[in-house]
Amino acid sequence: VHAITHDPETASGYDGKVATEMIGAKTGEDTDRWGRNPLRDHTAKTTARPEFSLIALICAGYEKTIQKDSWRSAEKRHFHYLNQLTTWGYTASAVEQIIIDKHTTDIE
Repeated sequence: VHAITHDPETASGYDGKVATEMIGAKTGEDTDRWGRNPLRDHTAKTTARPEFSLIALICAGYEKTIQKDSWRSAEKRHFHYLNQLTTWGYTASAVEQIIIDKHTTDIE
């Protein structure tokens, strides 16, 4: 996946809470205490489909870097990430589509 191989520093900046929400894991605890990683807690309890947790970690790293005004200065890494999501069947929002369109014209 281009987004992962070209922007590994972004993927490594994951947020465990966001990743846990992305895979729909129920951890039974809703807290933001320091050092808590609900995804770690979830993966310690289950061995089913570990690839979902891995993909969620990577996606959470990208989600953490996309701000509400990212469309103004659309970074290539955001394009790679959003483009991959749409390839997998995700429907981009109007704002996300602005980021995709900006860089799609750059590569055509």
